[in-house]
Amino acid sequence: MNSRKTVLLIIFGVCISLRAAPQSDVVDSLKAALAVYEKQDSGKVTLLINLSNYVVWEDTQEALKLANDALDLAKRIRWIKGEAYAYRQVGLAHYREANFLEAMEMSQKALKVNRELGDRAFEASVYNNLGNINSDIKQYQKAQEAYENYLMLSRELNQKDGEVIGLVNRGLVYRELEQYQKAINDLQLSLDIARQEEFVYFEAVILNNLGLTCRDAGQVDEASNYFRMSASLAGSENAMTRSSSLNGLAGIFTKQNKLDSAMLLASAALDLARKTGSLEQERDAWETLSVIYDSIKNETQALHAFRRFIMLRDSILGLENKSELTRKNMQFQMDLKQAVSLAEIQRQTLYRNIAISGFLALVLASVLGYWLYKRRRDALQSGKEAEFQRNVAETELKLLRSQLNPHFIFNSLNSISDYIEKNSSDTAIHYLTKFSKLMRMTLTNSEKEYVSVKEDIEWMELYLELEANRLKEKLSYRIILDNAMDVANTLVPPMTLQPFVENSIWHGISPKSEGGHITITIAIEDDHLLYSVEDDGVGRKAAALNLASNSEGSYGIKITENRIHIMNKVKGSKGKLRLTDKEEGLRVDLKLPLELLY
Repeated sequence: MNSRKTVLLIIFGVCISLRAAPQSDVVDSLKAALAVYEKQDSGKVTLLINLSNYVVWEDTQEALKLANDALDLAKRIRWIKGEAYAYRQVGLAHYREANFLEAMEMSQKALKVNRELGDRAFEASVYNNLGNINSDIKQYQKAQEAYENYLMLSRELNQKDGEVIGLVNRGLVYRELEQYQKAINDLQLSLDIARQEEFVYFEAVILNNLGLTCRDAGQVDEASNYFRMSASLAGSENAMTRSSSLNGLAGIFTKQNKLDSAMLLASAALDLARKTGSLEQERDAWETLSVIYDSIKNETQALHAFRRFIMLRDSILGLENKSELTRKNMQFQMDLKQAVSLAEIQRQTLYRNIAISGFLALVLASVLGYWLYKRRRDALQSGKEAEFQRNVAETELKLLRSQLNPHFIFNSLNSISDYIEKNSSDTAIHYLTKFSKLMRMTLTNSEKEYVSVKEDIEWMELYLELEANRLKEKLSYRIILDNAMDVANTLVPPMTLQPFVENSIWHGISPKSEGGHITITIAIEDDHLLYSVEDDGVGRKAAALNLASNSEGSYGIKITENRIHIMNKVKGSKGKLRLTDKEEGLRVDLKLPLELLY
């Protein structure tokens, strides 16, 4: 379901009144005030939190630093209220970065500190945040519980805006659970309150969510009416909601074969999504446009729109994967606690039974029992942690291995199409055969923990050959093997070098008009496997702009770094990753623990 959350994240800041001013003016004013504020007191804590609250939507790293500075200062001066507000703000910054586990921990700490204060309004806002976090990681029962608490407190405090938000958020959870009538009931009730209170901004958002819910429920006419009303109310001040409504209406018109109107609406939705920087809305607009272009038989534009959709979808997929890892981590923590609790019960039972035998036996058995318990607990925790870390690493690797760069896939298909158009059927067949083999190997290897170096080289040669053909011989390459290496017996995680070779091609060599060369070296040293990728491209500095706009490569590097860290911890090895800037190009050195088949 697309565009799931339009209003889900509403966080109460420390100073609500500041919201009336333009965003940039507020940020500038807060920065200026902070620069001249010399006292280490509650006033500075408030400034830090307020500034963090405003920059969190644009720069999460700065927001996190500001919030942590506020937390440190609040603790130093022992200002409990500031500590609670700072914990909540740190949680919000983590949430914006999709660090859901940290966001939840900070939000729970905020609730704990607030028990001393009894601030019900603050408590309500944190419950809303916890609902948002749990909703994102698909813990819908816990999300509902949090939203119920938020809704109850908002009604208790007679906060009509909070009541509206609580009803909307609970309704969206019902929508995710496909309980559409319950979702519609909550959204209708929130709409009634918003209209009574003249919350025009909320009204537009609610109408859009009603449109999305009715569309998913198959109530097309109702959905169309809600989308129209939402788009009309949203105007330019609520561009993201207007974009969602226009795209929703475009989708309905497409199914009704009103393609001219659908095209205008989807194009307008795309423009608004780009202006607001909403990747989800832009993704949805491109998806709609691809269907429209396909319907009017404009294959070129349909392919272009579909490419954009895939690229945005895959960039958003990273966050979703993080959610999946968070769910696994949370489950691991719960399992571990349960196991330790069971061990504790067993220990207590042992103590009780032994007490019958007399005081001396009790003392001796207690020492022994505790020693056994501690050993079991430590072993249990160590084993589970190692198992969990391996699972996390493998999940990340599977994600990376299953995602060849969409650019590569589409450009390969374009090359095949170009060969066919030029009547180069033999070339097209040759290219298609190799491309198909590469895809088969990718799908097969993505499920394996290890492949032989021989298999990995075969995959890499196919990949490089296809890229060289696509680039019209602008790319040359060489793979150098240690003669003493048994490539069939030496194992490596599949596609280990892929993100580095891809970076070399796309960001190092492609920008050069004369092309370039890649050298891959594979050797064994002591108990480690050594990989290196060296190119004579433009280098990281010249490619910085392209790298900033493309996350696949950096994501692959982060996963590789994490994988090496886990290997070192589990196996006691000294693997590492090193990137070295050359006078011309880049060198990547990868050191992995040596794994043998037999």
